[in-house]
Amino acid sequence: TSARDMETVRGAMASGAILYLIKPFTFAAFADRLRRYLSFRDALGGDESAVAPADDDTRLWQRAIEGDDALAAAALERWCRCLGSVAGDLALAQLSSAVVLAGGVLPRLGARFDAAGFHARFIAKGRYGAHMERLPVRRIVHPEPGLLGAAAAFYAEHGA
Repeated sequence: TSARDMETVRGAMASGAILYLIKPFTFAAFADRLRRYLSFRDALGGDESAVAPADDDTRLWQRAIEGDDALAAAALERWCRCLGSVAGDLALAQLSSAVVLAGGVLPRLGARFDAAGFHARFIAKGRYGAHMERLPVRRIVHPEPGLLGAAAAFYAEHGA
């Protein structure tokens, strides 16, 4: 397309476009987009219809967590790496002494989260990498952490 504004690009991607190329473009840019598309298609085994419907988030997350879908698993790994980058940035900016991750899908990820590159991106902070390496990072996996915390606080105050 010749549209260059980000609203148009976002609209195209929201409508299901998997790649976006702005005219005029070079052969190298076209070849790059073509390689990305072919990689995407190959990850699906040549079948673009293998992608879960957009309204089926539960099934998509389940396929990603179980590793049954290569593209969903790759997206989950990318999400974990992005979370690692952001969590590391926030921990460094706040001079945190520890990081605790809670809620959402995190308790269900199990070993997939540990293997997904979160930690590598969390500590990838240049000259601060050694400090980040020593920073404890924990994940709350209890299904009801708020209720558990309230019970512990009640027990601490009132005993058995």
